[in-house]
Amino acid sequence: MTDSDETMIMGNAFVNNGPVLRFQTSTLAHFISNSIPTDVTVKLLGSPSVDTVVGFSGQPVVNLRMDQFCSGSYFEDRHNAIFDLDQDVYTVASGTGSEARSVLTLSWDQIGTNATVVMRDFYVYTQGGQVWVNPTLWTRSGT
Repeated sequence: MTDSDETMIMGNAFVNNGPVLRFQTSTLAHFISNSIPTDVTVKLLGSPSVDTVVGFSGQPVVNLRMDQFCSGSYFEDRHNAIFDLDQDVYTVASGTGSEARSVLTLSWDQIGTNATVVMRDFYVYTQGGQVWVNPTLWTRSGT
């Protein structure tokens, strides 16, 4: 997708589309509850004059690649799920109930070129204010 601003991509199943979904000079595109295969990379390309920004909601795993001209990407969840990746970045969680929200904001400076973002089955709620969460060890054992 090129030069597409404020585009919502919701409820789609991406199958046999190739290894890359490419967004170039597109601002505020937003993926909501799509099925993206784990072997597909979402590639963000900006320019010196147009920043590319893409958001993700309800996406369990996203392989992300961005260039230095991107303003970045953000991941959000209305149930306060925590996002995890290899780089040392934090998910901000706030609120409870209908006011719950967690957000991970990424820039090229933070992740370099590539990152795989995983929405963990780990939820954080606050009585007020915000908390910053960065899982440092995540293993799955038992039932």
